[in-house]
Amino acid sequence: MKFIISTSSLQCQIADILPCNNGKKAQLIFALIRAYGLLDYFDHVNDATVATIKDMTKFHTLDYVKHLLTEEFTYNSTEYIEKEDQVLRLAEVARKFYQDSDVEDDNQVLWFDNEYELFRYFKEEFNNANSEIDDVSKLDDKDFTKYGLQHDCPKFPFLSMYLQVIVGGTLSLLQHIDHQTPSIAINWDGGRHHALKHYASGFCYVNDIVLLIQSLRRKGWKRVTYIDFDLHYGDGVAKAFRFSENVQTISVHLYEPGFFPGTGSLEETRNSKQMVNLPVLHGMDDKYLLELISSVITPLIETFNAECIVIQCGSDGLSGDKYNEWQLSIRGLTHAIISIMDMFRDKQVFLLGGGGYNELLVSRFYTYLTSKVLELYGNNISSSIPEDDSEVLLRDHEFIELYKDENYRYWSYDNDGEQKTSLQNDNKKLHIEELKQFYHL
Repeated sequence: MKFIISTSSLQCQIADILPCNNGKKAQLIFALIRAYGLLDYFDHVNDATVATIKDMTKFHTLDYVKHLLTEEFTYNSTEYIEKEDQVLRLAEVARKFYQDSDVEDDNQVLWFDNEYELFRYFKEEFNNANSEIDDVSKLDDKDFTKYGLQHDCPKFPFLSMYLQVIVGGTLSLLQHIDHQTPSIAINWDGGRHHALKHYASGFCYVNDIVLLIQSLRRKGWKRVTYIDFDLHYGDGVAKAFRFSENVQTISVHLYEPGFFPGTGSLEETRNSKQMVNLPVLHGMDDKYLLELISSVITPLIETFNAECIVIQCGSDGLSGDKYNEWQLSIRGLTHAIISIMDMFRDKQVFLLGGGGYNELLVSRFYTYLTSKVLELYGNNISSSIPEDDSEVLLRDHEFIELYKDENYRYWSYDNDGEQKTSLQNDNKKLHIEELKQFYHL
């Protein structure tokens, strides 16, 4: 068994250029995973990797990709060197931590003051990756509408750098897998499941999931199962493989009037080959999700019998997320994901990130999930997170003070009476029976 992860201080700082990351989501995940020593258990830790136009146009249209990767400013502009930067403001916090504490930085962590410094560090790689771009005319209002580059998907400075590194991170996982050895491959900064062939949607510009699955098929894996645990419907992936007989897509998502993206009903699957939509309602809890897995998802996976699996581990359904729609716990969602992985012990497994809009909660979740994934395959992890002590504190690391208001507790969001809120669960067991009948189980 091989363990592969795409993560680094470089990648996470670039990932946090995405506006909805609030300048810290990816950096907090990386720092906490690193603080628990989990990276030491991976066979390959991939640094920031740059994807090319050729990589992206395996799914997306050339015209769309060219517009995404063409900036409307020059990277040499002094305004990006001199401006007061808010995106990478954690760099100063990290440096101060290493200066003021007895903890030694192993010199593998590089913190940059702004996006221009990041670009300059990778300048040659980005220039080479963009060498195929011809001059593209400036977008007019019609183009912005045509490509979805508005509302929740605006063009922002260094968008091209963000896209190339996030897609590059997911595709870099393929470098270390083969048909002889089972692997676990992770990119918590990936999982952009809403992007369509020539349209940006839901904070997603390029669909790294579709590109990954397509690459797996080209490399000889005949059948792939994709499972999406994000609060939102994985519409971009489902639509991409709607008529495929070799890619099974399963999405568990909130489906209510007015909730984005507004699709994902059962009826949409009737003319598809292997599309499985599992729409649920407000308030879903751990118990309901696990029953859904055992009664519906597991039988469907077993029947399809894929050679590898890709799981989108969106965390916006956790109790404590700003959406406040589901009430899953960190332990509960992790157990759900692990139960699926347990069916693929001798096969390829890919884990990707997704939604999640409480950065302090998300960092705890992905760190805990990473530790349980390693434990599943028998790794002797001396740095695992204690589960039997609700008072256990987070390990000291460069961003520890951001958790001050939560008393530095690891299980702050899973403990009743603290951050946890109790929602009414509108989901009934009868709905699971209806799903079983619909999918002939």
